[in-house]
Amino acid sequence: MKKKTVGLFLALSLSLPSAAAFAKTSADFTDLKDLDAATKAKFDAMIAAGIFDGVSDTTFGLKDEMNRAQFAKVAALIYGLKVDKDLKTSSFSDVKADDQANGYALPYIEAVKKAGITDGYGSGIFDPAGEVTKEQLAAFLIKGLGQKEEAQKTPGVKDDTVSDWAKGYVALAIEKKLLENGADGKFGGKSNATRDLLLTGAYEAKEQYVAPGSTPTPTPTPTPTPTPTPTPTPVYQPPVSTPTPTPTPTPTPTPTPTPTPTSTPTPTPTPSEEPTSTPAPAIENVDAEAGTVAYTTRIIYTPGAGHALRIQTQPGAFLVPNVGDDASGISEAYQSGSNIANVEDGYHIGLYEVNAETGAVIRFSDITIDEQQIGQLPYVLHHPANFYELEPGSAPGTVMLSALNPPPDERATEWRIITGENFIDVPATGAIFNGEVYVAGNDIPMSGTSIVVALAATDAQGHVYGFAHLAYAETTDSLASLEMLYAGQSRNIINIQFNDELASETLQETDISQLVESIVINPDKPNAVTLDLSASGFEWITDPSGPFDPSGPFDPSGPSGPSDPFGSPEFPTGFPSPYLFPRAQITIPATNLAAGDLVRVTFKNGAVKNVSGKYQLSCETTVVAVID
Repeated sequence: MKKKTVGLFLALSLSLPSAAAFAKTSADFTDLKDLDAATKAKFDAMIAAGIFDGVSDTTFGLKDEMNRAQFAKVAALIYGLKVDKDLKTSSFSDVKADDQANGYALPYIEAVKKAGITDGYGSGIFDPAGEVTKEQLAAFLIKGLGQKEEAQKTPGVKDDTVSDWAKGYVALAIEKKLLENGADGKFGGKSNATRDLLLTGAYEAKEQYVAPGSTPTPTPTPTPTPTPTPTPTPVYQPPVSTPTPTPTPTPTPTPTPTPTPTSTPTPTPTPSEEPTSTPAPAIENVDAEAGTVAYTTRIIYTPGAGHALRIQTQPGAFLVPNVGDDASGISEAYQSGSNIANVEDGYHIGLYEVNAETGAVIRFSDITIDEQQIGQLPYVLHHPANFYELEPGSAPGTVMLSALNPPPDERATEWRIITGENFIDVPATGAIFNGEVYVAGNDIPMSGTSIVVALAATDAQGHVYGFAHLAYAETTDSLASLEMLYAGQSRNIINIQFNDELASETLQETDISQLVESIVINPDKPNAVTLDLSASGFEWITDPSGPFDPSGPFDPSGPSGPSDPFGSPEFPTGFPSPYLFPRAQITIPATNLAAGDLVRVTFKNGAVKNVSGKYQLSCETTVVAVID
């Protein structure tokens, strides 16, 4: 057997001239210098044969892990398998010749499958990028030696770190000194095998390997020399008289009992080395972090070549799927770094790494989300404490913010805006806001007759610490305008800001039906909804006060100004009040308002007019997503 093993070893060496040309040894690698002489000899043999090499010119990578594609090549080489290097198509759906990372291994993977060393995970999955566990390594090595049946007959190890299917393989691998237990006496079957274990195990297997069809010549047993039989010396025997025999009575036969048939034992099912119900291995070194949008989280993870990601969220823990399960029907596609909405503290995200073409599960992780991994809402900028409403700019087709006051966060040192026709997602505190720097009083160009402005208070690098959405629409009448409405409120209040003093009859009217013709959600659209003004819950309140004095600073500690039934915002000292003219409120019952809805209030002809007799027929506003 020894001569045959050496012959295989030389054949492998001769088939890999590039490795022989460099003639590397364990002495060339710094992380092998402390190995004992016997172990170094094993490394030298495998390196010389071209089966193993370093991860760099000076480092072998002793404790690095080897994936399944790499081990398939090692197994094919140590067992001398026939490899068709022209093969371009695999029997496994996740093994592709054009896979830049593992495509080289396709012919080796097919060779080990043909040799019966592995059938993959079932469902046509091999997982070439997956790690090799210690118990899988034991099964591969034993089956490569042609001792699969012996392993299945061997009493398995009594070790809870080893899967049931692998216990016979592990017991035989330990017996044959291919592998050994750890310092704690446990084998650690589900842990990933490192390169040192792969090399020493492969070396021992190669030493014990006998190629099919060759039988080791047994050592002949010597034939012992026979001892001659001596000739016996005759001895005189006197004659003996024979007495008449007494007749023996015939005994009554004892009946033989009929044997009870023995039941045939039920055969124990033979475990598979990689059962189709294998739980998906965990995705390692992955976790969630706060998203870039408020109330979101995200995951940064790059899947292997030919793989894709899918996610699912739920309040409780997930059941671990099996390798090969179809995840396409239970989860949604996910791109690394994308924001994940609708999560709360304690929620779970199931992260599936799948075959990009089939959706079959390859790896899986259940990630529990905590509060720190959810994007926090930035300070909500308020009108008028932090900004005046948008107003016409100095040039036609523009708007501006005439005054801005930073939020109570000293990190916010400047303002930035993003403009458009639609509302953007509310950024998370600290997220980068990719808007342009804005200074109060500067014109903001509009495209058309309306604009939405996302206003953020940021630091110099653009990190958000305050945020608000503002909307503006040009109207032919300028007597009144509606302030923004927020989506999802149980009680909606429409604030009407007047730009002039109102006529007394308008101020004194309290019956909404005498002032308002209609309130319509999404007018001029197929889904328009007209509210019933006769329903209970509608209120109309006006503030009849005269204007504040805008010429001087507003001092909260000084004499009180006109009464304000709508609350008393905390104005910073020196920040003038914008309530120069009366305003009104319409309280309406609970109404389903969604972000982007348009709400139009149409007044009765001549009902809402100023002291000069001018009146306005309608005003409207857009509903924005609530952020506080």
